[in-house]
Amino acid sequence: MDDTNSLDPAMADEIAALPGVKCTYGTMSRTAQPARINGAETTIDLYSYGDAMLDDAKRSVASGDLSKVYGDSGYALAIFSDATRLNVGDSVTVNGQTLEIACVLSEGIGSISGAPVIVCSGETFTRLTGETHYMLLNVLAEKDISDAAVQKLYALAGDAAVSDNRELQSEVNGSYWVFRLAAYGFLAIISLITVLNIVNSISMGVSARTRQYGAMRAVGMEGRQITRMIAAEAVTYAACGTVTGLVLGLALHHLIYAKIVITHFGGVWRVPTESIALIVLLVAVSCVAAVHGPARRIRNMPITATINEL
Repeated sequence: MDDTNSLDPAMADEIAALPGVKCTYGTMSRTAQPARINGAETTIDLYSYGDAMLDDAKRSVASGDLSKVYGDSGYALAIFSDATRLNVGDSVTVNGQTLEIACVLSEGIGSISGAPVIVCSGETFTRLTGETHYMLLNVLAEKDISDAAVQKLYALAGDAAVSDNRELQSEVNGSYWVFRLAAYGFLAIISLITVLNIVNSISMGVSARTRQYGAMRAVGMEGRQITRMIAAEAVTYAACGTVTGLVLGLALHHLIYAKIVITHFGGVWRVPTESIALIVLLVAVSCVAAVHGPARRIRNMPITATINEL
């Protein structure tokens, strides 16, 4: 790392060739760069992201289309800040060349001068400023990188400051997975409760009408017809519950998304189709499980036993 754009791109190639290094990607910068935002004179902190950094930024897109920023293009992205809000579609003019904000990230590289943070691709940055050297060189290493390779990396860095974040990254990853396990564990418990509730409701309903099912069998109703009746009851319960839950859930989801995400980062609310499909699949599987047990129990009971069931 260097405070100026003085790191030779050739250094990135040399470090990338070291054993145990996955890849390297550099960042160029211009802090307090004179610019115009939507025609108003101001300054910005202008950075470049390599393709690997742009790929990693996909999970932080709050609004807009990140794909437009790749390569030598007329687009850039903005890092969200409460103090300096930029939206998709805003224009930024640097050295007489205008870029359009294609997307807004919820997180990313921070501002040094306090100005809005604008990020473009390396090719676009070079076209705007003429810079080719890096301010920051990121190195992504394997878990088992050797100490000899690390020492060689330090030697190649020369007088540039080197920050080793392996231990910090390990702690962050550990915390991230603990949070994910806790969140998905909670969702798994809720899903299990849902399945058990559907199965229990159908089972209780069948048990309460055992004598009626016995009477129907006594007058000639076949086992598969009994199964269809139980299935119709299960589907009715499941459909009504699913529709009610989706209507209320989507309304709450839209409200929370609008208040927390759109208000701060912009963007458009979209129906979470993948989550809805997963919910419908879970309910469908629950219906099959709920029908199978009670229907088999009724079919296997003698007709006299079902009629005399209390």
